[in-house]
Amino acid sequence: MVQGISFDGLASGLNTQEIIEQLMEIERQPIRRYEVQKDQALLEKEIWQEVNTQLSTLDQNMSALTRSSTFASKQAQVSDESVLTASAAPDAQDLNHQIRVLEMAQSHRVGAETSIFENEAFSEIEDLATNTALGISGTFSINGQEIVIDEDHSLLQIREDINNLIPDVGATIMDGHLVISGELTGEENLLEMEDEEGTVLQDLTVIDSEGNFYETYETEARDALFEVDGMQVTRAQNTGINDVIQGVTLNLHSPTSGEDFVNLNIMHDTDTAVEEIAVFVETYNEIQSYLQELTQEEGFLQGDFTLNNMRSTIRQELMSSVSLEHTQFSHLSQLGIEVDEEGVMTLDAATLEQALAQDPGGVQAVFMGREEQDGADGVARSMQNQLQNYLRFNTGTLARTERNLDSRIERLDRRIANVERRLESREKTLRRQFSRMEVMLDSFQAQGAWLEGQLGGLLGREDRRR
Repeated sequence: MVQGISFDGLASGLNTQEIIEQLMEIERQPIRRYEVQKDQALLEKEIWQEVNTQLSTLDQNMSALTRSSTFASKQAQVSDESVLTASAAPDAQDLNHQIRVLEMAQSHRVGAETSIFENEAFSEIEDLATNTALGISGTFSINGQEIVIDEDHSLLQIREDINNLIPDVGATIMDGHLVISGELTGEENLLEMEDEEGTVLQDLTVIDSEGNFYETYETEARDALFEVDGMQVTRAQNTGINDVIQGVTLNLHSPTSGEDFVNLNIMHDTDTAVEEIAVFVETYNEIQSYLQELTQEEGFLQGDFTLNNMRSTIRQELMSSVSLEHTQFSHLSQLGIEVDEEGVMTLDAATLEQALAQDPGGVQAVFMGREEQDGADGVARSMQNQLQNYLRFNTGTLARTERNLDSRIERLDRRIANVERRLESREKTLRRQFSRMEVMLDSFQAQGAWLEGQLGGLLGREDRRR
């Protein structure tokens, strides 16, 4: 609102401020209309952004249905998972294997023969504890990595130096004994220790004077030993064994009992495909419901051609038949996927699982087939191509629609700004006009009062003459 000197009804008695505000409110009606149009455009933009989000979700679903891993997944069933667990890659063959675990791989561990509390080398140290300086010094190596010890080192500090400086090796203290363990299993990962200068390891009774480990607290490194279909196999590790059965990774947990064996059954995994297709059906129904809500009678975008065409195209793309080679399947309905009269898609999981068991490659082709390989593009691949027409950055339908809405909003902002500038000028004009009116009225009233005074004076003199 324009501020300045105001003569608010001083002469006229009128509430000129209120009159100006009422006049300006009338003049402001175009802005009100523009603001309503802008709010509608902003809401429409939000709606199109939500359409974009939902179509992007559907596009992600289609991506999952164009990945071979969705349909070619394998599962590994183990009869006793306390003995071993397994996973299977798509290239694993559907076979049953019998596995016996004879020995688990283990790492090399060495413990000091004598506790520092019973060790004569430290018998003269008063109040001996694991954090007490041991008074020994020298250099020793573990797996070729050297550690320097001075007389101020305690057993705790020696442990920490080993843990911090030697890779794949850990040290701990058990009842005053220093225990050093390799973190890698298998015979190839033996611990190698040596006193380079001084006799630190000997003083701690980790090795003897010949450089050998004491057997009392030594656990030897060992490879895993197991049988697969009668063939004996050794590996340095217990887990991540992926080079014995093609496409299968084994994780050993414990030996089998006696002559017992564990059954490992590799089979086709239909769960992944069924789950992904169920997600697709749910997403499709959400999109169709949302588009129908927008375009139906009394919907915010009632009769919008783009949305109606989008809704129709998506349905046609998915429910059209596909002329594929090498499979009897050509339509989603053969896989248990139907669309009713209301446009709601349903999934019969039992029918889908039966189709996957009967012809998994055919089901895969219905969704992700390629024209050059299968005679036609699958419905998911075809749907992805169509969705890109809507979602493509900068050139897609949704990007163009958003740009048009942004342009409309910018035009409305400019119109509002132009009217605001005109109204500001108009208000200044009205205030000047009312101010001049008040000044003129004040002048007229002053002149009237003067004339009235003059006339009264003349009449008074005339009365005195009489």
